[in-house]
Amino acid sequence: GQIVLMRSLEIREKRTKLFMANSRQGTETFAVVFMVVVIHVAKVRVCAIYNKSKLHKLY
Repeated sequence: GQIVLMRSLEIREKRTKLFMANSRQGTETFAVVFMVVVIHVAKVRVCAIYNKSKLHKLY
């Protein structure tokens, strides 16, 4: 019975490591996408603010 227990623990550990690796990869992908979105939003905001200030100077 001990061999079976050891084997199942080994499998569980491998599965956990695999899951951890997958979730870490997923988190990195999410972080990259999040950064791109944040940068895009920031650029849009800066452009909007810049355009508003230009319009204010004109009038």
